Amino acid sequence: MRLGKLTMISTRNVDSKTDYVLLEKDVVGKAKVKKHEALEAAVDKAVKKYPTGEFMKNVIVEASSSGKKVRVTGDVWGTPIPVKK
Repeated sequence: MRLGKLTMISTRNVDSKTDYVLLEKDVVGKAKVKKHEALEAAVDKAVKKYPTGEFMKNVIVEASSSGKKVRVTGDVWGTPIPVKK
């Protein structure tokens, strides 16, 4: 069931002085409730797919009817990925 659409979601502080860039669109993060909060875990799984990922924009949050499974879909933003030489 769809819980809502959010402009932005993050599990960490976002630095207003940093120039963030779009790393990937339509990234999915999924989590089940265990010891951690499912929403936080799902966001972290999506963002951490990229080494410099920081937060998500244009996010859709969905949960199972029991609330034990959460899925987030959105665009991952972060600092530019360093170019290897």
